[in-house]
Amino acid sequence: MNRVRFASAIVAMSALPALSASAQPALTPLGRWESDEVSQGGLGQTLEFGRDELIVTAGVVIDGTYELDSIELTRHVSINRTALTVRYLVRGDTLFQWKAEGGDTARLARTGASASRDGLVGQWTYRHSSGAAAFESYTSAGTWHLRIPFRADTAAFAVGADTLIVRGGSLAGSYRMEITGDRLVLTPLENGARQVAFVRARAPAS
Repeated sequence: MNRVRFASAIVAMSALPALSASAQPALTPLGRWESDEVSQGGLGQTLEFGRDELIVTAGVVIDGTYELDSIELTRHVSINRTALTVRYLVRGDTLFQWKAEGGDTARLARTGASASRDGLVGQWTYRHSSGAAAFESYTSAGTWHLRIPFRADTAAFAVGADTLIVRGGSLAGSYRMEITGDRLVLTPLENGARQVAFVRARAPAS
């Protein structure tokens, strides 16, 4: 009897229609993405896909590494392979930075988003000369991230099997969307514009 039931189940399953390509679930870009390539001045974009809207932020997106030597902090910038050394002091939730030759002392405040509340590791904020809020992040792995958001706009978006349609804002248009691991590539379906690539956000949200 059991063999008869098992055989009947196999026949029933084989009669079910196959899942068509169009029925496959759409790619999901939810989360934060940052420009894979930025200008020599560090200008790039951040995309933040929520459930109901897309926030596109233009600003500075700079990554690198850092080293500590006694009271000196050296930041290495990836895009132009330069290094900047300053002296620093962490006192509670305040980070002081100044150049050895003198000049003004920069004062940064630890943010509420900072995962660490001790030492240099964590996220810090200060007012940039442009008037925008700047965010510096230092990780325990020795990486350093600078984010200065200048301008942000919001838009509605719709996702298909391999397409993204953005309605409104600076990114408005239709795109072929490819997500491979932590890499997002958008290829415009109109205007002949070049494709743009993003990677999962490397720095914590600011």
